[in-house]
Amino acid sequence: MIAANFGFSGLVTYSVSYFLPIILRDSLGFDVVKAQCLTAPCYCFSLFLGFTEAVVSDKLNIRAHIIAFNAVLMIIGVAVLGFAEQPYVRYFGAFLVTAGKLTAFEGCGGADFFLVGSNSNVTASMTYQQNNVVGQWKRAFTSANMVAMGGVGGIVGTLVFRSQDAPQYVPGLATCFTAAGATLLSVTATTIYMLNQNRKQAKGQIIIEGVPGFRYTI
Repeated sequence: MIAANFGFSGLVTYSVSYFLPIILRDSLGFDVVKAQCLTAPCYCFSLFLGFTEAVVSDKLNIRAHIIAFNAVLMIIGVAVLGFAEQPYVRYFGAFLVTAGKLTAFEGCGGADFFLVGSNSNVTASMTYQQNNVVGQWKRAFTSANMVAMGGVGGIVGTLVFRSQDAPQYVPGLATCFTAAGATLLSVTATTIYMLNQNRKQAKGQIIIEGVPGFRYTI
């Protein structure tokens, strides 16, 4: 599930990074120079949101909530960007998509914040995985799975915005919408499972990951 989150997030990440200027030019009617320049404010907003999420996530010790929140932002942003009528309203949707795809990576031991502008919930998924997998080799294996899924998502993301779909790019936007929705469903299912396991651990019924006292970080 965590690797799936990584892959779905990677799909939206690469799609937005590669094709947002093209969408601004062909779909919203900006010229090449404006389309390139107008991507910068989206990432500035993402930077602010990312730092805010980093502080909140670390203070409250939450992970899945951040992934889910960003997935919702992506869903709303794709809907506005793809189907609103006014160009500047659609541009606001670009802010939400870009903001939703950026989050903070927090070091497993504390508030070590790294903002990666070209990655999305990818970084939150990495933190989610590192907090909830025990053992050096198991972490290495799950990390490799995540990187592989991220690569798959990146490949799909580079192919879904086709020139023949201009200027609306409905298949590409629909793919991003689906990926964000799948991320939300995936993290919801994972959270339910982990909460159930934590309850059993609290009652002394199970030992999670074979480590006494270990509990999943939700």
